[in-house]
Amino acid sequence: MTNINEIFNEFLTPYLAEDVDIRNIVHDILGTTDPHKISELINQTVSPYLKDDIEKILFLEPCIGAVFGFLLTSGQKIILKIYNRKNSSAYLDEMNCIQQIFVNENYPAPKPLSPIFTFYNTHAGLYGFIEGKKENSHNPAIRAELAKYLAKFTEIVKKHQFKPIKTFMQESIQGKLWPAPHNVMFDLNKTSRGAGWIANHAKKARKIINTYNFPHQLAHCDWDVKNTIFIDNKLVGVFDWDSLGSMSEPEMVGRAASQFTADWESGNKVTPTPDEGRAFVAEYEYHRGDSFTPDEYKVVSASADYLIALISRFEHSGTNASVHPFQDLLKECNGKSFLFS
Repeated sequence: MTNINEIFNEFLTPYLAEDVDIRNIVHDILGTTDPHKISELINQTVSPYLKDDIEKILFLEPCIGAVFGFLLTSGQKIILKIYNRKNSSAYLDEMNCIQQIFVNENYPAPKPLSPIFTFYNTHAGLYGFIEGKKENSHNPAIRAELAKYLAKFTEIVKKHQFKPIKTFMQESIQGKLWPAPHNVMFDLNKTSRGAGWIANHAKKARKIINTYNFPHQLAHCDWDVKNTIFIDNKLVGVFDWDSLGSMSEPEMVGRAASQFTADWESGNKVTPTPDEGRAFVAEYEYHRGDSFTPDEYKVVSASADYLIALISRFEHSGTNASVHPFQDLLKECNGKSFLFS
């Protein structure tokens, strides 16, 4: 019989010893870093939804929430996603329904295997495992796939006329320049000193975005290569569905154009060049079947600028002061718009 305590102890003990930031995030999400307590918590909450025992932990990825990959004794691989407690159960229930519709449309989204259920002081869900590998989005073929599937995302949204929903970060930004941070690594209040130059860029961009009243749609607000996997340069998995939010199509595309290359763990360049960003927009327009209007381009461009400033602000408040690719990109722009001046 599988000893779940041994499985979790063997995986988590060395994993959690590697990085203090990881330990802090895991503790914030799960309430503990004790492998025995984590195994008990997962066994109690997840086992009612499983037909087989957990045989092996394939991976753990903590960030906004925590994602476990499990191998079951039957040979099936599954995903347990434990969500940030700032997400409401209503939001997550709606997200799960939307995600299933995307699966029904043959979109490469993980199939929900359970309803959203209570987990410690937050919520979680089980999902199908998608095989694939990470790729370098500076490869034009990978960039084209990312633009193509964002356009397909919009096509499905319009087909089903989904009502937009807001992420907890969007809910928190009402009347403010910055949203609430997504995990305990960032404290914007304690790190405001020296960040004024970043705020000035963000304010300028937000003013342009707010000038135009384009209709909001359901949007994927964190569209980048770290949330996707590929086989033979073809996109086979899109993740991070708790980043479903509300914004106009031009704003969504601008965000994506400035961050689609972002994967801090890949070893590849984290930020795109302006030419790569413009190529992403052009490829999106090709698959969309229509070009943006001049006013829409202004929002695309301003949205990219705001997103660069937002990530720069998180970098400024983070624990690794030596890693700041988006701050570097913001300085390289030298007061000009990243995409379309």
